[in-house]
Amino acid sequence: MIRTATYFEAMRSIDLGDQFFRNRLPLCIGSAIGALGIAGICVLASVTGSDLSELTRDVVAVVDTHLYTGALSTTGLMLWAAAAAICLLAASLVGRMAQHRSSMWFLLCAGALTTLLGFDDAFLLHERVFPTYLGLPQKGVYAVYIGMITAFLVGFMPSILKTDYVILAASLVFMALSVGMDEFLVYSRFETFVEDSCKFVGIVFWLTYFAWTSSRLIRRSLQGI
Repeated sequence: MIRTATYFEAMRSIDLGDQFFRNRLPLCIGSAIGALGIAGICVLASVTGSDLSELTRDVVAVVDTHLYTGALSTTGLMLWAAAAAICLLAASLVGRMAQHRSSMWFLLCAGALTTLLGFDDAFLLHERVFPTYLGLPQKGVYAVYIGMITAFLVGFMPSILKTDYVILAASLVFMALSVGMDEFLVYSRFETFVEDSCKFVGIVFWLTYFAWTSSRLIRRSLQGI
């Protein structure tokens, strides 16, 4: 009876009007992003002549294949998203302390770079989109990405050297192996398996590094170090 009474008291205390008013900004932002996403899908369907359902359903459902098709790739995309979210959230927390602004920019740029790499992996930007629709060769796109990653590493080298950078180095090594195999080895099923496996391990180490580093930077900012 006590728990039931407490439950009903809590329900009576809910003020939906106050909730909507206090959260009007995030609600508006969420609604705007959702509307833009749906509008973008509608425009894409109109431009490409695709059925709307082909752009909204899961790939496995659209092509009517096994549920486990692309399991490693899908897991990798989830890890990209997790790494990006961790970096951006940590940047917002660390940035509240003036003495940690350099760490904030490090995490913010890491989050932006991770988001770009995740989108590239999800939508085959370097393999299909840029070469087919923009006329940019795959090697040129790789060169741009390598330049961006190099600029990130050089620009934030002082911050990186204060972290457990061997984990980041392991990530870059495995990703470089994946890119090298994609560019220089003859296509085969086994080559594709090894290439994608190296990329997955690289993503795992990328997430591990930024999750571990973000945790340490947040603790340091909370302790005022």
